[in-house]
Amino acid sequence: GSVATCKQVKGVAASLPGVAIAVALMPPLCVVGYGLGTAWSSGTLQGLAIAQGGGLLFFTNLVAIIFTAMVVFFLVGFENPVVREHMQAWKASNRESLTMQNLLSSFPKGDYLKKIGGLPARFLLIVVTMVAISLPLTRSLQELRQEVARKRVNSNLRHQITEVWQQTLDQSATQGLQAYINQLTFSETPHSLNVQLQVVTNQLYSDIDKQRFLERLAHALQRSPETINLNLVEIPTGQLAESLRLPPTPKLLLTPLADLQAQLLQSISARLEVLSLPPGAELVTYQVELRPQQGLSLEIIYLAPRDLQADAQALLSQNLRQSLSLPQAGIRFTRLNPKLGKMAAAPGLSPPAKALLDQAGQTLRRYPHLKLLLESTVLDSPTSPDQLKFSSLLQAYLEQKWQIPRDRIQAVTAPAPSKDIQLRLALSVPRTGL
Repeated sequence: GSVATCKQVKGVAASLPGVAIAVALMPPLCVVGYGLGTAWSSGTLQGLAIAQGGGLLFFTNLVAIIFTAMVVFFLVGFENPVVREHMQAWKASNRESLTMQNLLSSFPKGDYLKKIGGLPARFLLIVVTMVAISLPLTRSLQELRQEVARKRVNSNLRHQITEVWQQTLDQSATQGLQAYINQLTFSETPHSLNVQLQVVTNQLYSDIDKQRFLERLAHALQRSPETINLNLVEIPTGQLAESLRLPPTPKLLLTPLADLQAQLLQSISARLEVLSLPPGAELVTYQVELRPQQGLSLEIIYLAPRDLQADAQALLSQNLRQSLSLPQAGIRFTRLNPKLGKMAAAPGLSPPAKALLDQAGQTLRRYPHLKLLLESTVLDSPTSPDQLKFSSLLQAYLEQKWQIPRDRIQAVTAPAPSKDIQLRLALSVPRTGL
């Protein structure tokens, strides 16, 4: 654009400066507008961060355009006497220029400010501006370097985990093993490494295979095996699901209905024994309902702080229907929240506390495989007499009204800056008791 200004250009070349400036300045300004609109509509700081990044890019491009134009004008000798004469005439006749000159004259040392249009002053201003924008640009460059370094470390870690898996589990001594990694996620903390490996396989791995993989992974990462939390999720292929399927029951016309129901429940229980729920969810029990026209309906009750995602429910339902040979079976998932609520320690039970205990009693009566944890936190000693007395009061209420034995109620205390009793459900029996 500077060269085109110094030369006599015609045609397409005359429009190139405008195109170059539009490409450099308009997209960042559009990003600024988008960020401000996002911040205004959503009320979050993410939109302001977007607008800040676009504004920094716009200002950087603008300063670079001005600086390069000044360098080009200086090198070609643009400020010659003829140009200076035209410029002085423009300053004397232009309304905006006269207004600015009068404004500068009203300030102290206004004559000194008028000299700012000289070449050294202009270069000084642009250099100071470039130094000023170099500070946020340096910070952005440092953040980019840290992001690249983090991605490099994650890529190296992912490569090491995959390589150890290929050397340990993928090349297992079991004949006919066919498996591949479907998903690999990990998160690292200062003291531990959490690895979740989702593998599609036609044969289930043994505990010895998993332990060998964990030890080799710890050796490759130069870590202690105790600092690695491995969650190996095995998704059976169609061949494995076929091998796990129970042999079909002979169709006998005189088979009693009770025997058929028992066989169906046994088959469902066997399938649920090998059902692998996502991390953080635990299987509690199941309920089966047979309807003449709608067929079998299976409800799976699980314990988790949040609902299973829709894709996880669809995948589990599909595997269950295939393993049970019931493609039309209706399967739904019901979640139990492990945290029922909290109450303040008091000499007696308030109506809200009784309502909370009634909810816990109903849940324990309905699901005998659950245990109730009374998590109490106190300011001073975790075994204070008042705290123990209140815990005993809660246990007596559940035992008298809901016939919940005390062995299903466990009191746990820990020091904390509050005096609340927090109720939480926890799974306490193996899946074989379903």
